[in-house]
Amino acid sequence: MKIAICACEARTEAEVSRCAGKSPYFALCNTEDGTVEFVKNPALDEENRCGLAAVEALGSSPAVIVVGNHFGSRVFRGLSLWGLSLFHADAGSVRDLIDRCVSGELELLQSALPCHARFDEPERTRRDFHLEELSHNQPIC
Repeated sequence: MKIAICACEARTEAEVSRCAGKSPYFALCNTEDGTVEFVKNPALDEENRCGLAAVEALGSSPAVIVVGNHFGSRVFRGLSLWGLSLFHADAGSVRDLIDRCVSGELELLQSALPCHARFDEPERTRRDFHLEELSHNQPIC
């Protein structure tokens, strides 16, 4: 199985990136031979269409599964159109997430805005939470 994991750094101990479209790296993992290749996200060079560039990069990769923390609606729809399955991971290293994905411990996402129960205030959406984080100029990783 080929898995792409949105990673903060190009190493297997790196944490999952909080935003798939702006993830600094994608870890392309082959569970059959145990190899992990890190690819710099070409979307980082895009000012206005970072999500679409990330979708193109991941969609054209050999991965069939993408693991990340937050998938915006455009990224979610784009990757779904490529036929990729998207899984949510709140935290964890690349190495840990490979194991959790293979063992079936990760949540398969059905939409870009998962259950509101993950947030302190039920009326807040995942997008509201993400936009608030970005407005405080916090780092993505």
